[in-house]
Order: sequence, then C-alpha cells, then structure tokens
Amino acid sequence: MESNIYGETFRDLRIQKGIKRESFEKIGISKAAITRFENGQSMMGFDRVRLALDILGISLEEYEHFFNDCTKKNRETKLVEIEKYRIQGSRLELKKLEEEAKESGERLIGILAKSIYECLPEEEVEYITSYLYEVKNWGYTELYVLYLSLEQLNYKDIMYLIELIIEDHKRVLKIEKHRVRMYYILYKGSIELTRRGKKLAAYYLINRLDIPNDKEQMFAMNLRNLAYGYYLYHFEDKKEGSQLIRKALNIIE
Repeated sequence: MESNIYGETFRDLRIQKGIKRESFEKIGISKAAITRFENGQSMMGFDRVRLALDILGISLEEYEHFFNDCTKKNRETKLVEIEKYRIQGSRLELKKLEEEAKESGERLIGILAKSIYECLPEEEVEYITSYLYEVKNWGYTELYVLYLSLEQLNYKDIMYLIELIIEDHKRVLKIEKHRVRMYYILYKGSIELTRRGKKLAAYYLINRLDIPNDKEQMFAMNLRNLAYGYYLYHFEDKKEGSQLIRKALNIIE
C-alpha cells in the first residue's frame, strides 16, 4: 500500500472535521510530523495514528473503511489510465505507469501496465492469477483487472473465472456498470480464444449472456458483432467475417 494514501485519507478527514495540524501537538505529534505524514513523506507509528484519530473523533475501523475506499478508487483510476494508453498505443506512458507503480508498491498495477506492451514472465502471470482466484467479492475494480489481463491468462483460468463470476456472483450482473464490463470481458475473451484457435470456447463466450435490446446496450452489441466477425473470419467464412468486422469498426469509429 502507498504511504501517501494513508496520509491523504487522514488529511481529508482532518479537513472535513475542521481540525488544524497544530491541534495534535497536545498529544505529542508536531505540526511538521502531521504535514510529512499527510504528504506521504513519512509514516506514523500505529499508536500515534490511533491517538491522532481520537482527536478527529474517528475510530480505527472508520479510518480503515475510508482508507480502503480511497485505495480502491485510486486503483480504479490507474486501471482506466492503462486502458486509455492501451487504446492510444502509448508504450512510453505505460512504462511510466509501471515505474510509478513500482515506486508506490502497487505491484498489480505495474504488472498490468507492463502486460499491455510485452508478454509477462510466468511469475508475474501467476501473481495476477493468484489475485483473481483470491477475490471474494467481485466489484468493478476486480472485473477491470480480469478484463485487462485476459491476453496473459491460461485458457482454463479464463473459462473458470468467467463462469465463477456469472454463476456464483450473479448479483454482480444486477449492477449495470458491472454487467457492461462483463460483456467487455466476454467479447474480449472470445477474441483472445479465437486467436488461440479455441473455436468452441470462443463461440460459447460470445453467446454466454444475452444483451437487452435497448439503445443503452448498443455499444456492447457492437462489440459482440466485432467478436463474432473475428470468429467467423477465422473459423467459418472469411468474407462474411471481414464484412461484420468492418461494419463494427465503422460504428465504433
């Protein structure tokens, strides 16, 4: 975890409570120490953090809740950046993200950024796979990690994780934002498995979830057509597949 996230969370809560940095001097924590902590320049010991939280009138449990929420939002922001630079084909920006992640201790983000521009070594693929298998509650961040890492994962892991989410975590699909990301996972997964020659599995993913016939889901339907066109081109009819791919790309453009 990044030390500045601890400090930033503390700073946001302190400002929200209207408490000045000098207020902590009465418990032996100087204004300078609070400033360094909030700016990510140093960490405070556990006992001192608890004393400081008492001044804020916030329990350790509440602080952990705010911290975890802040961490998750920060990670999601980085995942969106990775996707943006992937689309732009900006290897330089991806490498920059990778280096920043190394410095801040966010190994997962660093590996995902690296995975966009080169094939990962087995150890790093295993790190992502272990992370995904340990997910208990699938939220948008976890789905995004799976989406970005599909090209690097083992065929069996891709199929298992997708089925796990759909069958064991059906509540995820009730949230529109999560459901749309699941469509992205299915169609990107189908394209990847088509590339690997897995005909049955690729077709299965294309048809795994129905898409509601409404305007809000038109982009997801177009991605489905793109995946299906790619499938047709590789396995059945090159001309028909090429036409469907071209049509889908024109709509996206």
